[in-house]
Amino acid sequence: MKKALEIGGFVAGGVLIVFGIVAIALGAWGGHTVNKNLKNEFITGTPDMTPSGIAPEVDAIKAEQQKIAAAQKQAKIPPAQQTVFTTVEAPSCSVAGEPVNNGSRAACFGNYMRIHALGSSNGLTYAQMGQYAAKPDAPVQFTDFNGGTSDTKYAQVDPATGRPVSNGARNV
Repeated sequence: MKKALEIGGFVAGGVLIVFGIVAIALGAWGGHTVNKNLKNEFITGTPDMTPSGIAPEVDAIKAEQQKIAAAQKQAKIPPAQQTVFTTVEAPSCSVAGEPVNNGSRAACFGNYMRIHALGSSNGLTYAQMGQYAAKPDAPVQFTDFNGGTSDTKYAQVDPATGRPVSNGARNV
């Protein structure tokens, strides 16, 4: 019995060593694939992709979020139904003028892209935006307070198709 347990321990140890080697190899292969694909995209950070360069856009997003919150309070939207805004902060990294050719630069670039996306939606995330363009006279409680609605009854209709018009800001 003791001998069988010893053999089992050696076999289990061997399996774990092989598993570790395979995991390391897969990680290295994945890193190589990411770096290769990033290089093929020829992405370069824009000049505003520094903490100080993006600060004005971050401030503008926060101001727009405050405007929407104030409009929701003015419209007497119950607190439980008011928008909970995503936190917007300037990243601590910088990729301005840098090629985005590895995982850490891609993550940094992604943080700046998120700020640009929030800037184009006045601080709303994709899920918070109405799917359709709201009619100008749509009751505010059926809108996202940013020109969109998810209620087809209050959506603008394309006269050619008779279908609701997509919210262009959300489609970005």
